[in-house]
Amino acid sequence: MVARVGVPIKTWYITGEVPPPYQYKLSTGDSWIQTVPQLDFRTRQAYASASLIPEKSGTYRIYMRQQDELGRWGEHAVLDILVAAGEAPVARWNFSEADGVAQNSESSSTHDATLHDGAVRDDRGRRGTLTHDSSGAPLDVPVSLCQPGL
Repeated sequence: MVARVGVPIKTWYITGEVPPPYQYKLSTGDSWIQTVPQLDFRTRQAYASASLIPEKSGTYRIYMRQQDELGRWGEHAVLDILVAAGEAPVARWNFSEADGVAQNSESSSTHDATLHDGAVRDDRGRRGTLTHDSSGAPLDVPVSLCQPGL
């Protein structure tokens, strides 16, 4: 099965006509999650639903097990899911322009950025070098925001 980052994985089918109690867990988790499968009357198959949203690309495993009539849990089955990377960004901006529209720095596409609602450019960015304090006064010594611990 192939999925995408941030896209829910919701349904898989279980063999059998009578939905037994059922549990599943992700390879990234420690505890089993209980769910009650539903019976699809058209196909006469049971299916279980879960909303699993992968956060990173890679291979995930879903472990599944069913309970028998005596209440014992059977051996688990494994479903491997390859999670592909999410969609690439449509644009990136570095805001190096002095004013006006921020040009898309990735390509010549039309995904430029315009600041709205009172947003202004200044030299107090989150990354780079801090040259002024919060009141706008120049600092004696510029501070690099790329230093460890900042």
